[in-house]
Amino acid sequence: MDHGGSSPMRSIPFILALSLSIIPRAGASDLRHLEDASLRSVFFIDHKEGWVVGDEGLILHTLNGGKSWERQQTGVRGSLRSVHFLTPDVGWVVGREELPYGMSSAGIVLFTDDGGLTWKRQLPNALPGLNQVRFVDAKTGFLFGDGSEQFPFGVFKTTDSGRSWEPIPGPRTTSWLAGDFYDGNSGILAGAWSRLAIIRKDKAVDERVSGVLGGAWSQLAAADRSKASLADHADWLVGRDITALQILGKKTLAVGQGGLVLSSVSGGSAWGLPEKLLPTDVLANLDFHALASVKDKVWIVGRPGSVVLHSSDGGANWSLNKTGQRLPLHGVFFFDEKHGWAVGDAGTILQSLDGGKSWTTLHQAGKRAAAMAIHSLNKNAPVDTITYLGAAEGYLTTALRITAPDAQTIAWGRDKAARRYAAAMRAAGALTGETLWHFPMPQHLEGCDKKTILAHWNQLHANRAEEELIRQLVLSLRTWRPTAVITEHPDSKTPLSSLLGEAVQEAVLRAGDANAFPEQIAELGLTAWAVHRVYCEVLPELGPLFRGVIPCSVLDNDQPNQRLQGTAREYAVAAHALLVDRFMTLPKERAYQQRGGSNQSKLNALLSDSDGKVGESKREVKLDAQTDVKLMRDLQDRRTVIEMAENLDDPARTLSLLPIALDKLPEGHAAAAAFTIAGRYAERGQWYFAQEMYLYLVDRFPDHPLSAEGYRWLIRLNTSSEARRRHELKHFAVAEPIGVAKKGSLIAPKEKIIRTGFIDLTSNIEILEKSGIRDWNKGAHELMKRLSGYGSIYSFDPATQFCLQSAKRQLGEVGASNSSLDKFRKFVPSGPWHDAAKAELWLTEPGPNAPRRLSRARYTEVRPYLDGKLDDPCWQGAKPMVLDNAVGDSTKDHATEAMFAFDQEFLYIALRCTHPAGKQVAPLNPRSRDADMEPYDRVSILFDLDRDYSTYYHLEVDQRGCVRDRCSGDKSWNPRWFVAVHSTDTNWQIEAAIPLSELTNGRITQGTAWAFNVVRTMPGRGVQSWSLPADVEPRPEGMSLLLFQTGAARPMVKEP
Repeated sequence: MDHGGSSPMRSIPFILALSLSIIPRAGASDLRHLEDASLRSVFFIDHKEGWVVGDEGLILHTLNGGKSWERQQTGVRGSLRSVHFLTPDVGWVVGREELPYGMSSAGIVLFTDDGGLTWKRQLPNALPGLNQVRFVDAKTGFLFGDGSEQFPFGVFKTTDSGRSWEPIPGPRTTSWLAGDFYDGNSGILAGAWSRLAIIRKDKAVDERVSGVLGGAWSQLAAADRSKASLADHADWLVGRDITALQILGKKTLAVGQGGLVLSSVSGGSAWGLPEKLLPTDVLANLDFHALASVKDKVWIVGRPGSVVLHSSDGGANWSLNKTGQRLPLHGVFFFDEKHGWAVGDAGTILQSLDGGKSWTTLHQAGKRAAAMAIHSLNKNAPVDTITYLGAAEGYLTTALRITAPDAQTIAWGRDKAARRYAAAMRAAGALTGETLWHFPMPQHLEGCDKKTILAHWNQLHANRAEEELIRQLVLSLRTWRPTAVITEHPDSKTPLSSLLGEAVQEAVLRAGDANAFPEQIAELGLTAWAVHRVYCEVLPELGPLFRGVIPCSVLDNDQPNQRLQGTAREYAVAAHALLVDRFMTLPKERAYQQRGGSNQSKLNALLSDSDGKVGESKREVKLDAQTDVKLMRDLQDRRTVIEMAENLDDPARTLSLLPIALDKLPEGHAAAAAFTIAGRYAERGQWYFAQEMYLYLVDRFPDHPLSAEGYRWLIRLNTSSEARRRHELKHFAVAEPIGVAKKGSLIAPKEKIIRTGFIDLTSNIEILEKSGIRDWNKGAHELMKRLSGYGSIYSFDPATQFCLQSAKRQLGEVGASNSSLDKFRKFVPSGPWHDAAKAELWLTEPGPNAPRRLSRARYTEVRPYLDGKLDDPCWQGAKPMVLDNAVGDSTKDHATEAMFAFDQEFLYIALRCTHPAGKQVAPLNPRSRDADMEPYDRVSILFDLDRDYSTYYHLEVDQRGCVRDRCSGDKSWNPRWFVAVHSTDTNWQIEAAIPLSELTNGRITQGTAWAFNVVRTMPGRGVQSWSLPADVEPRPEGMSLLLFQTGAARPMVKEP
């Protein structure tokens, strides 16, 4: 494919792109603590000279075997994951930057030809996140990491010493974490969710581990989640990452989570488990992260870092050697049979001079955590509290999420959730964040009761899930030895939170008992640990009087902090952006109740000076003796501006005053304040005000990292027919548009940008002509040119591209839209976005084979009587849509059918949902809008009228007849619609009508087509849908087509 432009690289050119890392602090200072950054990889060129790389863009170099280290400047802040040197001068480092608000990851590629005195970055924001680099000779090397829509297989090869890189063709995959190569044409890769691949002559043969103990691999095609009704199952290994792999002559070893060790003597085509490894109860406590080998000697390190697994005979026999420290290890390297190094969390560097029998700690910035936050889901992570303790107060803090995405149900890309979580916690001020892979959480399970949750996990843990959860919590407590634990409340009305709160209480008791899980002490070298205090978060759901009845510690997240140069809530935005898909406001305060531990604390102080010792559990935090008066005044001014925006009593006046107030702030504070204000407006459904503030942000700060999200949001809004209809219906308060003075200093340098992919745009960053930008669909192209300045990771984003092509169609540029979609379809060989592009092309030239399942809405002359019985003429003879399994297997006992009809005033919806006898739930009367539906059987209907696969109407109704409605996540959308429910002992039926005027001002005609989906969620049982992929949370890329039929039915085409 011709990418345009000239470049020294053949396939993937260097890119001049605006520097973009994770979302920056809200005007805060750089509080990175490089001394305690997690170290990920180590490489020595001889006994003396070596390099270590890790988080915060850190590269360390030694010339004396590790006795002293110097930092080498990199110019990046991401997590560096792998280092490889060919000579003392020539070396490579790769890593990843996690991008905010669901934007996946960007790869980091660094090169040096002077031993690291200078590091040059290649391909910024062009590749997905990378995890390892390997060269087999001076010219031939490989990079591998995340699969993406642009690069499905996630592996790249060079044959000219890195001057150009060729993506290796292969299926869409999860993230590759490790690999090794026989030569320049063949090798083996290992990755997330039990994935392996054999590379043969630059082509991939994708494989996944079968569940046969001691048996062979089952060679399978990669799961095609766009069409498969169920993801492929790999039973006992599902969810485990295979984290490291090395070829030892004729044998290959691979290791991973859960004490996994596999070996192959057939080049990766067949694998087995070692016969003489470790007892099962010991392996259950181990997650292996890295391995090193010299001849037949093998060393494996991981979590906890108190032991190294060693074999001196190529894996036939194994033993554990103690390291003398506990913190997790992520990398290991042996130069020869005697000299080795291992690296890990809190800046840990270990050295062995006797083949791993004994280890010496060369560097470690902390020996334990002062505080540990334990929570169930991303949305429950108290990132602001972690910021308060870790970034502001300097306590060594770590975080643990007990659930993981379900490998069998979740979308591609979510396999890197644990790496995003770790980056988020680091951004908040913690040492790191860990995720327990043992407890996958399908979305439909989140609202279930404790019994149902445990029943699901029991299938994976031989009916001992509760005990396994406590084991893993005890292991974490003994590994990190926190003074205080912060967790969810055992009295929470959310069953999962309550389950966790109770488990933490029990784990704290057993962590201090040497007789509990004795293998952790006897075999792994850990010790019993007594947690001093346990704090449980008190949420408003527990009642307004709860805090008054029981004393609580209350943290004010809006209190300005000189060290943070802002508030904890503002500082934590960077971390929170990696945990959520769109801006969400963090709470103004958090309250905690002490519910356990050996010591009582004073109120309003989770930790005190006596709880932390520098070098052990606290950072060396130096505060200026005097208050920075100007800084505190700027902070107060910023808070005043943000609070001003909260006033919607006189929106016109507010909007006119905001730019004046923002212009008076220093640039860093102004950008952060504008972004916060825009995000809060969008969150509250005030999309017009959000548009004006995002336009202010991108005009005044066109190359600011925060502006990237501003461009994305503006493109979605500008191309959305749903937003346009809401504007026409006056759902949004409006005021006079605001302007930005054309200040030369605010205009970013003009750059010619050469980019990967089929897009050919140049980015001239100038003040936007807002009169055009505000016109529906017309501003998308200009906004896209601006966004493309951040690199192809952004410009190729399928969701943004489909918005752009929808805008072209709305402007009558159907040919241009189809041309771009055809290029996209060819560039992305498979997957839901590929199928969406094919569906759009099929609409303009219908053929005998539709790329996705189609449905039709029939015109009716007679309106149905809404009683839920579905016996009206409009439903007679209509072919119902029968939903398929999307998650789980539920269609046999819970069949689901849907039908649509319409006239010129209403769209009519019919649903029939069966269930086993005796499961009937009585209709609720009266019913309220936006009811809590989490525990109930329910159906969601998505309508995307302009087929941008980004913004959509979302209607929900449950078995009680309760309703909930949103527009692209905005709960303030409250359309008029009418719903009747009819229940029997074996099914519930819905008959509904919504005025078409609530959805569109256009007339429905023959050939009108909407993107849509119908999704049924049965908590604890599974998810069904008409089109795949689908889940509880909307998957717009999985929507199919709803065709409106005003006359006689056309012959139905063949469908997938």
